[in-house]
Amino acid sequence: MSYSYLEVERRENGVAIITLNNPENLNALGVEISQELKDALLEAEADGSIRVIVLRGAGRAFSSGGNLKEMRENLARDPGQYMDELTSVVYAAVDTVMDINKPVIASVHGFAFGAAFNLVVACDMAIAASDTVFCESFINLGLIPGGRATTLLPRILGIRRAAELCMTGREVSAEEALSLGLVNRVVAPEELSEATMKMADRLAAGPPLALEETKRLLRTSQELSPREQSVEERKTQIKMALGNDFKEGVTSFFEKRKPRFGRE
Repeated sequence: MSYSYLEVERRENGVAIITLNNPENLNALGVEISQELKDALLEAEADGSIRVIVLRGAGRAFSSGGNLKEMRENLARDPGQYMDELTSVVYAAVDTVMDINKPVIASVHGFAFGAAFNLVVACDMAIAASDTVFCESFINLGLIPGGRATTLLPRILGIRRAAELCMTGREVSAEEALSLGLVNRVVAPEELSEATMKMADRLAAGPPLALEETKRLLRTSQELSPREQSVEERKTQIKMALGNDFKEGVTSFFEKRKPRFGRE
């Protein structure tokens, strides 16, 4: 599939790189680019050769968040209808990041504001360049935090810290984001691509089904009771033990070699 605002690269080792590619507008998450992002994620999910997805932005920044030009154009029309359309596709893109089975790694530089910040938080892992600035900027536009912010941030930060970021709209440095648990790692800007691909390559070499089930269980842990989660975890572990990757993992350990995991 071809895209107007994205670039999609598929590497031989099973890594797909989706690049937000509208740098003239700072990769702002308008209606069209958000719809394309959802479609690209679903396409990578359906491709059996892809094991890991990397999400990044072209140009000066990961993304500025909502498209302010679109918003201004719609102020004189029907801002409610526009917001209905925009949130429909933005939420669908964020939900898709969380709902697909394959791990998604955000590779962030420059800045990630508003919905783009929450898109990063929705990813399974995030690596940020040291010059990245994050901001839950909705409040500065007279809006409530969107893009699942009120679901995701309290789980990571707790209510009080989430309230501070959402209600003040203050900027957060990469180092603070790391200390808050919003990103996994901070690296020098020139090392961002290498660090991201090193993480992606490591995941791509792992057991695909176990990675997918791990992602699913981490998500359900937020919805199920501890007892229900324990039951689900045991059921899944038994299923894993019946697969070829478990046999390969044990065998390779005793043969003192790297395991060769593959989809069953």
